[in-house]
Amino acid sequence: MLTEVRSLVATLNELRQYDKDRLRYLTSRFDREGDVFSIDERDHVVGDGRLAKGLLSRTDLHNFTDPELYATRNQLSGAAAYAERWEPARDAIRGVTRRKESQAYANQVADSFVDYVRSSVGMTIDVTSVLKGASGAAIAQLFVGSQGREVSRYVARSVAANLPLMHSSVLRPKWSRSSAVRAQRTLSAELKAQLAAIVDERISGHREEDVLQAMVDRPSGGQRQQCIDALQVSLLASFGVPGVAMSWMLAELHKQPTLARVMRDEASSCTSAGESLGRPIFGHLINEALRMHPPAWLLTRIIGQDTTLSRELVARQSSVVNLIIYRIHRQPSMWQKPNTFLLDRWNAGSPLVRGAFIPFGSGPRVCSGAQLGTVQLHAFLWSYLTHFDTDEVCLDSAPKVESLLEPTCLTGRLRSR
Repeated sequence: MLTEVRSLVATLNELRQYDKDRLRYLTSRFDREGDVFSIDERDHVVGDGRLAKGLLSRTDLHNFTDPELYATRNQLSGAAAYAERWEPARDAIRGVTRRKESQAYANQVADSFVDYVRSSVGMTIDVTSVLKGASGAAIAQLFVGSQGREVSRYVARSVAANLPLMHSSVLRPKWSRSSAVRAQRTLSAELKAQLAAIVDERISGHREEDVLQAMVDRPSGGQRQQCIDALQVSLLASFGVPGVAMSWMLAELHKQPTLARVMRDEASSCTSAGESLGRPIFGHLINEALRMHPPAWLLTRIIGQDTTLSRELVARQSSVVNLIIYRIHRQPSMWQKPNTFLLDRWNAGSPLVRGAFIPFGSGPRVCSGAQLGTVQLHAFLWSYLTHFDTDEVCLDSAPKVESLLEPTCLTGRLRSR
């Protein structure tokens, strides 16, 4: 009994250190123990790209994503059930976004982005916060049309309520009476009710030109719950990610004025956001920002069957493997000068080493909006470079972890160009 108590206390102490500064804790452990280690018998950490790629390729077969913010009696069973429930919704999103023209998407998103950001012109702003809001509004309008701005506010509140639970490594039960749990459940229910009302309106005959309409109009017929699930998961998963990626790009451009001038000249030579999709330098800047500063810096998988992680370590069924994308993208064995922001490394295309670059994940559960997300980043980058600039910049580009990997500080006075 005493041994078990000591083990529990040791684990809790590790979790406190981890929650206090996650990147510093993980970097210290990687430096001491290599690219695979265990926090305890249930939680394992992987910073090796090839191993991570292999694990991701077996998602929904030998391991599963975990959708739960709360402690459950059988985490593995819940994750497997979620995988089965989410697959139809995932297919719905993939089916409609692939049919849309990328240039049309880019131009639509650019217009929404500019409209949102323009309201902050003349103010000193937290750049990351404004870009998160702008990207959330633009994506919501892409999915639900005229109701996008209102929906994005519901999404923002729901995401904010998730954060206190996501910041703690100690899971709470859903029945907890804590204020954080009550707020999260209330705001999540409000978002779902809002989306359900919009879906019901579309099924009843109201039409708009957006992603939801394409889902409803699919030849197989858009099932009500499938559409609601697809909207909720997609909007929550994408909220803030493009905005944070944009803030990292602007931070790097601020540090490299020559590159910033080259990018503005290239943007000015494009007549629209859609045209920027064909300019390689835009893709190189986006890829390098996602490599050095992946907003989705960590992915988790629940192990469905015993899995060998190294000669010394086997992840047992129901244990959790944390894949540290931030570490993988900076591996010296996979990248030359991994801690230097270099666009030229992308001149030859994608890296040849398997698992070296996985900002959207990989395998069966690769981000369903990966292609759409790349289009959005082109549109946001082009829009900012051609319409706005930031003066009196205060930048601390050290990374901090909220739910996403963000610059510690990026503020400035926004002006129109």
